Amino acid sequence: MKEAAILFFVVVFFLSVKKGLGFFSVFFLIFLFIFAVNPPLKKKGVKERKSLSVLLDVSESMGVSDCGSGVTREEMAKRIMRKILTRLRKGYKIAFYTFGKNLKKVNAHVFFTSTPSEKATDINGSLEDISRISSPRGKVLLFSDGRQNISARANFLMPVYCVGMGKPSGDDVSVEVESFPQKAFEGISQRVWVKVKREGNIKSVNLAVFERSRKLCEKRIDFLRTEFEKEVSIDFVPHGHGKNIRFKVAVRPLDTNPSNNTTFFRMPVFKSKLKILFISGRPGWEYRYIRAFIKSNPNVDLVS
Repeated sequence: MKEAAILFFVVVFFLSVKKGLGFFSVFFLIFLFIFAVNPPLKKKGVKERKSLSVLLDVSESMGVSDCGSGVTREEMAKRIMRKILTRLRKGYKIAFYTFGKNLKKVNAHVFFTSTPSEKATDINGSLEDISRISSPRGKVLLFSDGRQNISARANFLMPVYCVGMGKPSGDDVSVEVESFPQKAFEGISQRVWVKVKREGNIKSVNLAVFERSRKLCEKRIDFLRTEFEKEVSIDFVPHGHGKNIRFKVAVRPLDTNPSNNTTFFRMPVFKSKLKILFISGRPGWEYRYIRAFIKSNPNVDLVS
């Protein structure tokens, strides 16, 4: 259409000049040509930056060092973000978030100094929360190792660009408490039975018992090639006393899913041995049996 209008204008303009038409006639033809072509008018202005939400997974699994040279997954995510931050800020208005069980908006300093300490990872729920509080035209940049272990929410419509951290691996070990004493005495050896399960290529782990933050004992557990779970016992000596002492059983080193590397149990711990004074009026086999039975308990200090 425009090509035909240009050709028509050239022909009319050439004939107007040849026939000696006046200035106003030529000006009118030029104005008519501009009106017919109708060129678009563009107005230059400042381009509005779109919003970009940067989410960093701070669950315990991000503390695994499998990114080479002893670098954790979280530290590698921060290195990548520092490298591209300047370029991203030219085109986007950036908001920083950390998430584990819950989503938290943070400033850049907190984002780059955070530590992997959350027990749970809710990727779907965090993305759903971002969809509610962020601009509908915004985008999401997600740094995570992808271990979603709570929530089934997934109602989000924003574009999400995922940066997967860590190496894909099936290595995993978990620990469960099977049985433990119903009561104990301070300074007296106790025994707890646990079940240790493994997946992948893990060949051995260290099993430890902690009283609060104090390590009480540690034991090495080796798996045969065909073994994928073991029931083992470990002896420990309580150092504190109280009605409800909390003990932690942990396996080390941390694997790709640290959330199942620890478990807990509670039991009352008495201050010392139970002192019993046994008095009988005259000797007898029944009294001798009762005395031997009581004395066989290592938690009893018997005087008879």
